Amino acid sequence: ERDRERARARARGPGSGTGTGAGAGAGAGAGTGAGTGASCGAGRKCVCGSARRLTGGAAVARLHARDDMHHAATTRYGPRWAHLGCVGALTLAVGLAGCAGATPAPVAAGAFTEGDAALFDDQVSFLERPSELSADMREQWAHEVGVRVRRAQVVAVVRVRTMQDSTTVAGARHLRLTAIVEEPLSGAPDATLELGVDSGTRAFDVLERSEDRMLGERFVAFVRYAVEPETGETVAHFHLCVWSKALVDRVQEVVRRGTKQRVIVYEHAR
Repeated sequence: ERDRERARARARGPGSGTGTGAGAGAGAGAGTGAGTGASCGAGRKCVCGSARRLTGGAAVARLHARDDMHHAATTRYGPRWAHLGCVGALTLAVGLAGCAGATPAPVAAGAFTEGDAALFDDQVSFLERPSELSADMREQWAHEVGVRVRRAQVVAVVRVRTMQDSTTVAGARHLRLTAIVEEPLSGAPDATLELGVDSGTRAFDVLERSEDRMLGERFVAFVRYAVEPETGETVAHFHLCVWSKALVDRVQEVVRRGTKQRVIVYEHAR
């Protein structure tokens, strides 16, 4: 008998359920006897058939509110998620979105050699006009920039936003520098670079003294990642050069030459 009632309700179409109780929602069948497949009056199938196990219009109203949430989740994320319920579906959606937007952890590219330690010394230089150097010094500067570009995993024009001095549990000081990437030049940098230096090093003293000259200013950042042997943690070592057009031009020249050389080698191998 119950199955026949449901069949007749479906045949009559939306808004025509066969319930006998007082309805809290739109449609004649929104009462306590509403069958699965009846309509809420909103032009969609209602999933509040469990109302027959409860009594009173307030209970039905709560079930209709739940149906509204379920319908919204099903419409947005597809029918196959309906069995999860609206809360489960939304939680899963947020989790998937978070995973999709997660940034992969940096990976060290080979060994960090003594030569790398000299190139990426966690310090800053303020050479604003390389063109004013002598011919010999300018040649040395251009060579050094070229080596840094080729050994760096990331080269980018950045603007220093903050420099934060903190103290670890052990009492050691740590200076963290946050820089916004304005123009990637080589590699695939994140939108923000987080660079840090521990106290007790020359790099810490130089950066601490240079804070007023660095905040808000543009630099070209050369970054290479290394694995710390004591902790196994991957850290960023860097060298910052104050921005100049000559410096950016030199970096781009080295990048173009490197790309051209790789293409030539590839074509020869074919």
